[in-house]
Amino acid sequence: MKRPLTFLGDPSLISGTYLLHIEVLQDLEVIYGRCRQARPVPTPVGQYLYIGSAMSEKGPASLPRRLLRHTTRAVGEPQPIQQQLVAEFRMTPPSAKRLRWHVDYLLEEMAVTIHHITLIHSHKRQESDIARIFNEHPVITLLAPGLGASDDPGLTHIVRLHHLTISHLHNLLPIEGT
Repeated sequence: MKRPLTFLGDPSLISGTYLLHIEVLQDLEVIYGRCRQARPVPTPVGQYLYIGSAMSEKGPASLPRRLLRHTTRAVGEPQPIQQQLVAEFRMTPPSAKRLRWHVDYLLEEMAVTIHHITLIHSHKRQESDIARIFNEHPVITLLAPGLGASDDPGLTHIVRLHHLTISHLHNLLPIEGT
């Protein structure tokens, strides 16, 4: 089995940007909170990527805590990858969560699985730079303007991938300022 976590940047830091590599196993109509005035967004079967950041060195905004949160569901079993995160970070995941970010609504679906996570340890916030690269890539589809990026006008942070491997995505990353 392939390792479900990739670490890039300075491993001594617990802040940075992360990519959730997500698989949607059946066609869905997802209401992403208040995005698009709470109208459903068609989310077809396929591979997706969510670009996020956690810039605190401690507490709930650190990379480990943020990732454990993303792998917890408000209702139902956690994402299977959560076991690897618990072992890697030696932390207990939250027992429950409130749906807060657009990606929470997608990850709540039982037909959705996080199959890999890329962590980019850095003091520099690179989320928008990385999202911009993926928003402009010719074989990446944007589901809805602003999806997953209410704090980043003009960009989308949940994108659909077409025929891009994890290593290809990693080659596109601007790993700097670590």
